Amino acid sequence: MTIHTQNRLFSYLRWLPNALTLSRAILALTAFMFAMQNRWDSALWFLLAALVTDFLDGLAAKKLQAITSFGEQFDALTDSFVVIIGMLSLGFTGHLSWWAVLAILAAGFAVGSDRFFKQPVWKGRALLAVACLFIAWIGIVWYYASLAFGWSWLYVILTIFVLAGCALFKRHRIAAWTK
Repeated sequence: MTIHTQNRLFSYLRWLPNALTLSRAILALTAFMFAMQNRWDSALWFLLAALVTDFLDGLAAKKLQAITSFGEQFDALTDSFVVIIGMLSLGFTGHLSWWAVLAILAAGFAVGSDRFFKQPVWKGRALLAVACLFIAWIGIVWYYASLAFGWSWLYVILTIFVLAGCALFKRHRIAAWTK
């Protein structure tokens, strides 16, 4: 493939990162609908698929040179949407009390609000917001998994391996957050 053909292909595919981000919202809503029917196994798989798209949209945006301000905001909003949907599903089905749901969502908003308003309070806040987002995602996935298949310490081991693998691909971002 020539450079010119490759550049045309890349420019044609610049919609892909935002499409992946949109698919994350759709997959999260689908997981929510399965959770409302107490079909936790299906809800878990759709939630995991939604979380995979978070990795893929960033990778696609970087490789296709399609990083935009809209895409960054849309990604941040959709990341939060997945947590909100997950927490609401646990609240609506009675698996988590509403005071806990509201407290977790309020804390998440307080920590992650600068992603939307561009007003960082302290330098390390972006790293804290991402850490809280990942902790929330992990907690929701583990809760869904325990409702679907029962609790297993294997979830912890799998989570460590998945996070370590993702960290290898995101070394540049982790380095930027810790500076």
